[in-house]
Amino acid sequence: MRRLVDEQGIGVLLVDHKLDEVFAVADHIVGLSGGTIVLDGSVKDVDRAAVIEAIVGDHGPVDTAAVAAIVGEGVGETPLDDVRVVTEAERAREFGAPVLEAVGVSGNNLHGIDLTVHAGEILGIYGLVGSGRTRFLRTVYGAFPLGSGQLRLLGEDYKPRNPAQAIKAGVAFLSEERKFDGFVPQMSSVENVVLPVLGKYIRGGLLRWRALKGSADDVLARVTIRGEVSAPITSLSGGNQQKALFARATLQAPLLLLLDEPTKGVDIGAKREIYGIIRALASEKNVAVIVVSSEEEELTELADSIAVFRSGSCDGVVYPRASVSAAQLRELAWADASPVPQG
Repeated sequence: MRRLVDEQGIGVLLVDHKLDEVFAVADHIVGLSGGTIVLDGSVKDVDRAAVIEAIVGDHGPVDTAAVAAIVGEGVGETPLDDVRVVTEAERAREFGAPVLEAVGVSGNNLHGIDLTVHAGEILGIYGLVGSGRTRFLRTVYGAFPLGSGQLRLLGEDYKPRNPAQAIKAGVAFLSEERKFDGFVPQMSSVENVVLPVLGKYIRGGLLRWRALKGSADDVLARVTIRGEVSAPITSLSGGNQQKALFARATLQAPLLLLLDEPTKGVDIGAKREIYGIIRALASEKNVAVIVVSSEEEELTELADSIAVFRSGSCDGVVYPRASVSAAQLRELAWADASPVPQG
């Protein structure tokens, strides 16, 4: 795009909700919300917070002349040697007891994963593509076999042979590819939401559909789905599809929630709502949450603690989100990283 502009003098209108891309290439930013221009200014004069507030806030148009560009202004990066590490004892005091403990987990190109997540904690996992983050989540969910090492759930040995066993043990999983293995396309949102809990509503061999639908309607209302929940789930926008999947996870009442790129392909407004859902599950339901994300800013905003995967391994070192920046996360992920298979 820059070459088209610089070499051929072509004007480019980029419609995008990925702020990294917008700030990387745009000269001027216009924000639209509800059919109205709520922000209009040079990229030099507008920061990310102003863009997000303009689009999802309720305060009317932003005065860009009053917004100082603060990105990088007077702020120096902290050396990696000064990044604070949070101990297990500190996490135990701040959150609840350990829910999931992984010790030396290997197999499927994983090589010694050591990791713990506590009740009520949102643990972010960062790493390069192919670093093993998704493979680890799928191993915990029983979709991939555990080669060696140990998993413990609430202090007990845990070795699920399939996702059904994981669900029964109190583990819920939201896939990165919701259209591929996240939902059944021609089923409604209500039908998709109830799939994992059908067994809880069977009495005498009969499904208590009225009670089941009532429970589904209740959780769907709590995540504010915009659209017809009785129509095929594919009729909803990407953000509302994702919120329906969060409703399904909520209905499962899990001990552990595994999220693989939970805001992939959703707009800024839906992203903020999804953050609220995740925080509520952790703080109000005491759910242990593991979030895999490729967006450094997402982890530094959402997670309580962050671990880094490198080349299929994780050393168990955890950083409090307030002590590590996006740039430092990238540097930590690249440290000692070697090429690994994609996936």
